[in-house]
Amino acid sequence: MMENRVKKRLFLGLALGALLVTAVFISVFWYLTKTNAAFLNRLLVIAGWAAVVLGVCSLAGIALMVISLFYSRSLGVFRNFAFRMLDMVYPLALGLAKTLRLDRDLVRRSYVEVHNQATKFCLAGRRLKRPMILAPHCLQWSDCPYKITIDINNCRRCGRCPVDRLISLRDRFGAKLAIVTGGTLAREEIENYRPDAVLAIACERDLISGIQDVKPLSVIGVLNDRPNGPCHNTQVDFNEVEWALRQLVVKPGISPVVPVSFSESAD
Repeated sequence: MMENRVKKRLFLGLALGALLVTAVFISVFWYLTKTNAAFLNRLLVIAGWAAVVLGVCSLAGIALMVISLFYSRSLGVFRNFAFRMLDMVYPLALGLAKTLRLDRDLVRRSYVEVHNQATKFCLAGRRLKRPMILAPHCLQWSDCPYKITIDINNCRRCGRCPVDRLISLRDRFGAKLAIVTGGTLAREEIENYRPDAVLAIACERDLISGIQDVKPLSVIGVLNDRPNGPCHNTQVDFNEVEWALRQLVVKPGISPVVPVSFSESAD
């Protein structure tokens, strides 16, 4: 794991805090609207119990996730349940972060860290035959005349952008590589290839949206770097990419990736 990664406890703490705030709000609302009207009482009771059940399920899901991360164990048969509960409390955690004036991108990165680590444990011991790498087209050098979203082999491998190294990793790890322009094409690639698991590279918003859209498919996410602004000549840490690939595919004799930086003016 890279040292600059966001702490997983940030998202987990906000998720638990959001559940607590929601529980307090529901309790206060229930108390303030309590009346002798039988019909309204019945509605409040139903809504209250529904909220309690959802709250308990969410708390159980977060607890399972914490236990999995703490003891480095797979979620087993509770995998889908825990991930669904994680997704359910995600918007609540973001809302609490906004209220506390915290950087929501930090919360998103923390969510990705939690999701990645739990996914890693779930994949442990599995032999994946159809891993897939999904990367955004903004990794391609913006002035490149060759279209690679339809056929990745159109890349001339000049080294001006990270795509050349992604192709090398594809060949070394035996993974399918697709460069896509958005979530719709990403889903189409997944539907057509039907991978065992996916390594996805994207910005915080797109990555989380994609992870949630393709469940229960296992996804490990790597955030891209945006030194030139959003969606323009973006970069990616290849140490992060290789770490993620090693969670999907382990082959003997694979040497570590040497970190490199790409420049728009590279020769």
